[in-house]
Amino acid sequence: MKSWLVALTVLCLSGCVSEPRSPYAISLSPSSYLRPPQPNTAPRGSVEFCRNYGRQTAENRMRTARGFNGRGPNGMDLASAEQAGERAALRCASGRLN
Repeated sequence: MKSWLVALTVLCLSGCVSEPRSPYAISLSPSSYLRPPQPNTAPRGSVEFCRNYGRQTAENRMRTARGFNGRGPNGMDLASAEQAGERAALRCASGRLN
């Protein structure tokens, strides 16, 4: 019985160790794309500017997503928008904005 308890505890705690997120990681809420676009007022070339640039890219991707039967974006659209935003932020950090 104790061996099962030890194994279960180790299994539960193994998920607690994860790699740190990138400073350019984008996380959107499902309704964040409904707000009007906000200007990027951070100094050009800063980490905050690139993070905002990535967030704007992700929100634009969500605004243009077409759901099934006109229902709007779904979970896959949210995930692909976050990935596109992170790629845009990394491009910005490397000095490219297109």
